[in-house]
Amino acid sequence: MCGISGNISKNLINLDFNKKASLKQNHRGPDFFNYHTEKIFNTNVYLAHNRLSIIDLSDVSNQPFYSPCGNIKLIFNGEIYNFDDLKRTILKNEIFVTSSDTEVLLKLWILFGEKLVDYIKGMFSFVITDSRLGVSYLYRDHFGIKPLFYSFKDDTFLFASDIIYINSIQ
Repeated sequence: MCGISGNISKNLINLDFNKKASLKQNHRGPDFFNYHTEKIFNTNVYLAHNRLSIIDLSDVSNQPFYSPCGNIKLIFNGEIYNFDDLKRTILKNEIFVTSSDTEVLLKLWILFGEKLVDYIKGMFSFVITDSRLGVSYLYRDHFGIKPLFYSFKDDTFLFASDIIYINSIQ
């Protein structure tokens, strides 16, 4: 049970305030915390991840997870049940540096863009930001097993695994 949080805003992001709010989700993932900020086409992006290490325990699977070129960022909470099958079939020509399902999501985004969810089975909520395209996508499994709360206020879109983050920001 990891925790993801962040915001996308036309306004400046108060990094210290956002980090403190994200750390309030530490009960969801006490093994590692990290964040990413960037400006994409006049929009400020903050992504944070509280990690609970389950599938791949190595540091190389820490999040936010980056594409090799650095343009794509991913924060993920959940489990992709068919990630090994995807690696053996439609991703068989890809080179993997982790044994995590997170990297499978990233590879699927690179190949299929927003249609990546057509290939995955599992319980999940995740956010992908692609600075090449200037887009961010939020995904949640169809049954809502992994929570993804969101709110829009004052030109800022907030999202998190736990409502405590959103309440801390507003």
